[in-house]
Amino acid sequence: MVSEQTPLTLEAELQADKECTRVLRNFHTHLIQQDTDPVVAGSLAQGTDYFLRDFLISACRCSIFTPHRDCVKQFAGNWYIVNNLEPSAEELQPVLQGVAVFYEFLAERNEVDAKLAAQIRSDCDNIDWFKKRLEAFWNIEGDGYFQWRAECPLPATST
Repeated sequence: MVSEQTPLTLEAELQADKECTRVLRNFHTHLIQQDTDPVVAGSLAQGTDYFLRDFLISACRCSIFTPHRDCVKQFAGNWYIVNNLEPSAEELQPVLQGVAVFYEFLAERNEVDAKLAAQIRSDCDNIDWFKKRLEAFWNIEGDGYFQWRAECPLPATST
């Protein structure tokens, strides 16, 4: 299990990353055992991997089992947009689908609270909100970035 503590050192982050790999492999295996098409299972796991490793573990430095309340909105409504050359709803949607299914998988195994999984599912399903955030980003003029960012701020990290 990935540590409940915030990974503050490189060693702790590497350990969290290693354990994340194990959990993702279990998730992928579960999907295959549920007769999910292998290509779909791979896509769901790959999208989840991006969210977990690049955002939760590396950028936010938090456990995949105890993400902050607005993690999906912060990921898709800010971090994803500013960390990709050509962010798009089409690229984002399968990532969010994988994240939602992953947290439902963890809830079924009692590794996260069912309410957390439901919150994440609800946020992942709100693709129209993300499209509006993306559109607002492309329409930024002057110093409007600061207002755009303030509407969906990223969590403070303790680095």
